[in-house]
Amino acid sequence: RSLWVGCLAATLAFGNTAPASLSPSTPDGVGKDLAYETSAFMLDTAYRDVPHLYSDSAPDGAYGPVNRKWDAHHRGEWYIEEQRFGGDVVAGGIATKNTDAIDRGVLILNWGFAQQKPDGGFNSPDKFHSTSFFVEAAAHALLLLEASEYSARYSQSIADLKPKVHSAALWMTDPKNEIPGKKKNMPFTHRRYLVAAALGETGVLTSDSSLVRGSEAYVRDGIALQSANGYNPERGGWDSSYHAKGMAFACRYYT
Repeated sequence: RSLWVGCLAATLAFGNTAPASLSPSTPDGVGKDLAYETSAFMLDTAYRDVPHLYSDSAPDGAYGPVNRKWDAHHRGEWYIEEQRFGGDVVAGGIATKNTDAIDRGVLILNWGFAQQKPDGGFNSPDKFHSTSFFVEAAAHALLLLEASEYSARYSQSIADLKPKVHSAALWMTDPKNEIPGKKKNMPFTHRRYLVAAALGETGVLTSDSSLVRGSEAYVRDGIALQSANGYNPERGGWDSSYHAKGMAFACRYYT
């Protein structure tokens, strides 16, 4: 219960007024999310220094030391989840009206999708979990971008990326990927909310009601796991960092 009370408080605090420039076709929840992401609170915290958010990316979009190293030699391992930070860069660019940042965020996401396999997945370690991070970030970024004042400017990028996000989400729901993914995610409550957000946001983005329906089971599973004391178990105990991360995905899903 405390989880959802917190989500409701966040929605009421930051989601009462949507930006005036929203398209009439923008879903109400996306408008509230955009209002939150561009609020004074986010500008004073997460988006105080947006260029710093992409300072660890290569000119072609590879993000983080591991992926940048792999990008240079194509040897060893790389992680699709590292490219999720492109979503933060897009959101920060929208919030600060910085199109250079939005360009870089889209570039970071595009680098990730350039590694996508024909089946929608990625040849990256811990495939299901790593993919869920990236899908959630990409879907969220595109929902914000599509609802923002920059939707026309980035219409082609949005159109190009949508089917790729959708393909990755469908890969996650393929039983041969989802069943072992669920098994590996079992000890971690926060991953229920992560997967729910990835599938649900992609469902809203691409008007795929089957993904939205599929996401609900993950949320209900997460709610059922919450302890009577209010914490969400991680490996049988509590973890304040993962609890906060799960809350963030749950609130985003709720909105």
